[in-house]
Amino acid sequence: MNKMIALWAHPRSRSTVLERVFIERRDFEVFHEPFAHMAFDDHSAIPSDNLDCGLPTTYVAIKALLRSARERSHVFHKDMFYL
Repeated sequence: MNKMIALWAHPRSRSTVLERVFIERRDFEVFHEPFAHMAFDDHSAIPSDNLDCGLPTTYVAIKALLRSARERSHVFHKDMFYL
């Protein structure tokens, strides 16, 4: 069975450095902050220009996306938590 590794980090914690390691390995499918698409939209207090990229916007759909990717290869996803 393929591995799924998740990293939950606070902003500015250098978590993207670790994410880059998994990108460079090429044996992991990497998802950059997939749960942000559930939390943020046009009306959010933290605006973002790049959230409309076709990723799912519900918890169930994001979880299904990650599990589906795990069937094909190892998966790494990095997300942030916000207070």
